[in-house]
Amino acid sequence: MFRTGLLLTALVSPLALAEVPVDPHQVWVSVGSNMATGRNAFDLGFGYQLGYRYHFNDHLAVDAAWVEQSGGLGTAFSLGLLQESLDYRGATLGLKGTLPVSSWSYAFIRAGVNYGKATHEIRYQGEERFDYQGVRPYIGGGVGFRLGQHWDLTAEYQHIAMDNGFASNSALMGLGYRF
Repeated sequence: MFRTGLLLTALVSPLALAEVPVDPHQVWVSVGSNMATGRNAFDLGFGYQLGYRYHFNDHLAVDAAWVEQSGGLGTAFSLGLLQESLDYRGATLGLKGTLPVSSWSYAFIRAGVNYGKATHEIRYQGEERFDYQGVRPYIGGGVGFRLGQHWDLTAEYQHIAMDNGFASNSALMGLGYRF
């Protein structure tokens, strides 16, 4: 345990000691498609995230976001044979690590916790609705492209674990503004 803590300190300390950027604040929005799975359930849908991020330096930031994902496309694509949907609403809080690839592009990873509510509806011979909520981890990664001093465009894969064995995998495109 001591060695793990020492290793993490050695890795994170140089990032934390770097200079604070000129524009440390960022607001962003991401939209994309998601696939929810778990407990013999499957659903496709769309989602969005609205977030705020504070950059400690060019490599490390903390972010918070509101996440909404709506399902129902699984029913449409199955021609009505699959009669269920899985929706999710919640908030995330985590860290974002960034590694510059060039002067205008970078790779990143995000990780943290989410608190939210997953609603699983089954519409077969009546309707059943189950709500699950709790705190679970999330992780994501992707690439970003700087569009000048203040704007950036991102492409991200994100996995959000939900309560009771459900999970969401999303492909997101984002636009952020730093100030």
